[in-house]
Formats: sequence, C-alpha cells, structure tokens
Amino acid sequence: MRNSFCLAPFVLAWVACLLPTWQAVAKNPTDKESLRHIDSRLQLFVDDWLIDRTDGVSLELQTPIDAGKALDLTLAWEGPLSGIPCAFRDGDKYRMYYRGARREMQSRGPLSSNICYAESTDGVHWTKPNLGLYEFSGSKQNNITYIGDGTPQWFCFKDDNPAEPAERRYKAICGLTLSYGGPWGVLTSPDGFHWQWWKKEPILVGGPLDTQNTVGWYPERGLYMAYLRNWVDSKVGFESPPEVDAPPSEYNTWYWPQKKRVRSIMTTSSRDFIHWSRPQWLVYDKDTPLEHLYTNGITTYFRAPHIQVGFVERYVHDRVALADWVGSKEARGRGLDDVLFMSSRDGLHWDRRFKEAFIRPGPDRRNWVDHGNMAVAPAVLQTGPGEMSLYYVAHYQWDDTIHIRRCRLRLDGFVAVHAGYEPGELVTKPLEFSGKELVLNFATSAAGTVRVEIQDTAGNPIPGFTLADCPEIFGDQLERPVTWKSGSDVSSLAGKPVRLRFFLQDADLYSLRFR
Repeated sequence: MRNSFCLAPFVLAWVACLLPTWQAVAKNPTDKESLRHIDSRLQLFVDDWLIDRTDGVSLELQTPIDAGKALDLTLAWEGPLSGIPCAFRDGDKYRMYYRGARREMQSRGPLSSNICYAESTDGVHWTKPNLGLYEFSGSKQNNITYIGDGTPQWFCFKDDNPAEPAERRYKAICGLTLSYGGPWGVLTSPDGFHWQWWKKEPILVGGPLDTQNTVGWYPERGLYMAYLRNWVDSKVGFESPPEVDAPPSEYNTWYWPQKKRVRSIMTTSSRDFIHWSRPQWLVYDKDTPLEHLYTNGITTYFRAPHIQVGFVERYVHDRVALADWVGSKEARGRGLDDVLFMSSRDGLHWDRRFKEAFIRPGPDRRNWVDHGNMAVAPAVLQTGPGEMSLYYVAHYQWDDTIHIRRCRLRLDGFVAVHAGYEPGELVTKPLEFSGKELVLNFATSAAGTVRVEIQDTAGNPIPGFTLADCPEIFGDQLERPVTWKSGSDVSSLAGKPVRLRFFLQDADLYSLRFR
C-alpha cells in the first residue's frame, strides 16, 4: 500500500500529460467523416459501419431455415430448365415471375421458354392464376405472361420512380433474342401482365450478360442501378476494368475459350433508364478471393432501404458430386453451387467478409448437380410477424421435381452481434439520432442478458444512462425498448453526438432503431 501511495503522484502526472491526447482522440470521431447520422432509420449489424470497437463479441452470419417447397415448376409449359425467379411486394400481394422452360430451350427453340407468373397474399402459399394471354398446346388456360424474344433471361420489377408514366410502371430487362447473353433491351407494362417492347435495342451493354442481371430504382440516390455479369481475368483481377467493348455479335463466344477468366459482377447507373454509365466492377476488400459469382441476387432490404443485400450464387465449376447422375448431357459435370451473402451502403462498395456459405445445397442429392440450382430470387419478403423469406431454384434439370424453394429468417436476421456465455461488449462510433426511445431486435438464452449505456463521444457514461442504470434485458423480441432507472425517454440526447455501449452475454443483437 505504501508503494502504491508513493507512485500515485507520478501516475496522476502521467495521466495529466496524456489527457490532451485523449481529448484530441475524442474529438476526431465527431468529424463529418466519422459521425453517423442515423436519424430514426433501422440499423443492421451486417458490417462495421456503426461499430467502433468490440471485445468478446463477433459478427456471425446466420443460417436460413428450410421452409419447404414454395412452387412446383412441372407443368407442361414449365419444365426442367425453369428458374431465374424474381419477386416483389406490390400493394397487398406478392408477385413472382420466373422462366418456364423445357429441354428444347437448350437449342433455343422459339416456343421452348416463356415467362410465367405466380402470386401470393402471404409469401408462403403461392397460386398460378389463369391469365388467358398466350396459347400453349391449343389452350390459353395457363399462367404465361410473356412469350417472345428475351425469355431465356428475364428480370422485372415495379418502378417506383415518380417521374415514370403509369404505362411504364412495370419494367423488364432481357436479351433481344432467344439466345443467352447481351445486349439487353427493355419491356414495359402498365399492369405487370401485358408486356410490350419499349426499347428493343441495346440499352444495357458491355460483356456477356448471360445470366439473371438485376436492376432497380434507388430513390435516395435518384438513380437506377443495374448489376450485370462479366468476366474477371484471374491473373489481373479487378485491377483491370470490365471488358465491355466486345461487339454484340461476340457476346456469346468471346469468353468461353478463356479458362483463366472468372465470372463476376459489375454495376452501372442511369437517371432515365436509357443512358447508362460505363460499367465498373463492384469493389470488395483486398482479401476477397476470386470466385465464380453466377447470379447476383442483389436487392434492397425492405425494412432498411438504405442497405443493399446480395444473395450471390457461388459456382464451384470444378466439382462434380454425382458423377453417375443420369440427367441431361448439358448438365452432367457442370459444377456445384451454394449462396453467399454480401451487403452495401452505396451500391458500389460491398462487404464480403463472410466467405462461408449463407445457404448450402443441403442433404437433398438433387441439389448437388448442375449450376442452375441455388439461384436466389433478388427479393426479401416478410412472411410472418417476425419472419422474412428468400426463394431459390431447387432440383434444376429434374423433369419431375424441379421447384422453387423457400427458406426463412427472423426479421433483420442476416447477421448477429454474438456473445457466448463469456460476456462481451460493443461500442458504436459517434452517432446522431432522432426519436424518444431506443428499441432492439435481440435474443438471449434464459441466463443471457443485454444492457446498454449511452456515452459522450469521449466514451464517458452520460448520467442517468449508464450501464449500472440499465436493468438486465433478456428474452427474444423484435422491438424491445431499452429502459434505464429514469425510464426509456432519450429525447434529451436527440441530435447530439453520442456513443452506444452494449454489454452482451449469451445473446444475439440483430438491429437497433430510435423511434
């Protein structure tokens, strides 16, 4: 005790010397580049955007739960090559569009593929209405919404751009012929059923584009953004820009002999849907491996539209799990697929920290053949009070069982801040919010706990909002208000830079929001 007492003046002097440095560090996070203006928007922990530091916790990719078959694709006008689904919410119902395709599509027969339509009121139970628009085998009693050029590849969406006229409210991008690959043109519809060419000319160009390319309207940016297929040189990587100047006549041939090339994703943007910027590669962290990325599955997350998510079909081209499988000659030995997860806040820079699969082929042997399996619809739909769902193609190339399958997650549950039984902490970057209370989407064990402290930017607890003032939070809730001894009202801190400190034990934190 005597020695400690004698050292005290020196320790105090050392702290005094460092105090200006600490204060300078505390001021830096409030710079415009570091301060996070979150207002009352939902915040997911899919990346480090909101996180300053962690101790004893980690970001863990969650695993979707298989929810069974959503839609059979075995009708006469569908068939074993059906797939490339897209889906979206439209008012009080969900719409899904997908390619119906028989084996003749492999030879590009004029009536061998079409675009089919299904709908649902809950995202779980889907029906195929008789649209009566196109004849197939002498009858119009079917759910075909389009037959014509472009059916081997198709992506459609509801355009919420307020500047667009009602007759172009629904848009579809697709190839200009019955072949795979670019360039792509645009069909439009006033109701999502009756389609006609708006621009049957090259609108989206540059590269093969030989897969399901995606596009959408992003109101916060005032832009349309498209995500397209191209090929990366495996020796040069993303240092070389996408090869987009090959003539359209060579789109289906120029890349196939180049075994050194790897499929990847490029993006382009437009304000009018007609004139598009020169495509560029998506930007990843430097440690991201070059992998074959087949379909990109990119969409916005409906509860947080400032965040984009991608459900990317990863193609492992040199693996064959079922060498003795009896199927089409086209499919035999054409690799395996699973699904990756990635996220972005600007549409160009993507976080691909999770290298492991988000969705695996699973125990079903028929998902372990051909790269047409596991293609995810670029859509996240709410299918219950606390549930959201994704949809992907299963049993591709199997005549009798091909279908679209559903898997489900808890709302916001792509990634969790996870702490085991040993407690851990997370501290956010300085943020400014609006609202009266902080609500959490979280889950704990019976013995687990979550507590929250609000700090100033220097990391000092704000009186009344300390960790000691916060009763233990436990349970499993989507929107649990955080309370302190004084209650849940945090409006006195709204608009001021603060930090949040989370204490977690045997718990998962999925999202937060001020309201």
